[in-house]
Formats: sequence, structure tokens, C-alpha cells
Amino acid sequence: MPCWLCVEWECGNDTFICAACQKKKDVTYKKDCHKATHSLARLSHTVASSKQTVEETLGSLNSRLTEDLADVRSRMEKLEARVDQRITAVEQRLSKMEELLLQVLTAVSIPQSSS
Repeated sequence: MPCWLCVEWECGNDTFICAACQKKKDVTYKKDCHKATHSLARLSHTVASSKQTVEETLGSLNSRLTEDLADVRSRMEKLEARVDQRITAVEQRLSKMEELLLQVLTAVSIPQSSS
């Protein structure tokens, strides 16, 4: 069952509040230091009852982040390729438009200004 952990420095790290008790407003604190105005952090069941060591948790997070980073890199490479294709297509179209414009200017015999 999810629970809440008081994150205020006065309470230390051992003031947990059951989510069901919090919902019913039936909370009694074992320390006099905790107040209803303190900030709470929600802990899920898997985190609160996990038997993993810190090293195992960090290893798991590291592998997940590595996979996510590889996915992001792959998606970025695909996006870069699409952008490059689009830029090339736009440059080709602009070049064709320039050629057509020159042909039109030549056909109507308008002198071109030299730059």
C-alpha cells in the first residue's frame, strides 16, 4: 500500500503515514515533531517494501537510463536524416525555381542587373 514520508528535517526519515489513514484523516504520529503542515513525499508500494540494495537499485536505474538514452539517440538520428532530406528537397526546388525565373526573364527580354 502506498504511504507518505515526511520530508521535513525536524522529523528525520522515520515518519511514515499510511495512505488509507491519511484519507480518513485518522493519523497519529509517534513523534511530537510532525505537524499537519509538513511537506510529504508519496512512496509507492514497490519502493517502500523493496528488498533491493542501493547498488542493485542504482544498477537497475542505470540500465534503464542507458536504454532510454539509446532510444533518444536513435530517434534523433532519424529526425536529423529527415531534416537533411527536407533541406535537400527545398534547395533543389529553389534551384529549379531560380532556373525557371531566369527563363521567364529571358523570354520577356528584361535586362538582368549584374550583382
